[in-house]
Amino acid sequence: MTQSDVTKPLITPRAPSESNIGMKLILVIVIPCLLNALICGIFMLVRPEATSLIEERERAQMAGTLSLSSADPYMLIAERPLRQWNKWHVSESLWVKLCEVLNGPAVIAAKHFGDRWAADHAFSGKPTYRRASWIRAYIFLVVSSMQWLAIGAMIVRVKRSRTPR
Repeated sequence: MTQSDVTKPLITPRAPSESNIGMKLILVIVIPCLLNALICGIFMLVRPEATSLIEERERAQMAGTLSLSSADPYMLIAERPLRQWNKWHVSESLWVKLCEVLNGPAVIAAKHFGDRWAADHAFSGKPTYRRASWIRAYIFLVVSSMQWLAIGAMIVRVKRSRTPR
């Protein structure tokens, strides 16, 4: 053992490795998407299904009639109702409305494509309310996940552009 070996520190400080930085960037991109998926899961767990409403609508559909009320939810997602903003129409919970606002593009896409699918299948002879609500749920989940992945990527991009090289 030489004198230089004795004076060398056992642990040498290193600059952050590229893999550590890359992992942190991936987490920044993925975490907003995972939080959104968690909130969607909570919505599914705590929100009661609109089973009686769906069954009533499907019975009317099978009979060739319509059953509508101004107090109806404006959209069903995964058999759960999303209601209007005002108190007159059984107001919605604040946390659900906040999620709707933050996931605006996903709500719009789910409503548009879900309603379009339902209209195309309304006279198929099979009830469509339950199926349309699940189609809206899948569309909502995919679009909102893509939205939050894009937001995470934008955060990384802004962070990288502000970091001196």
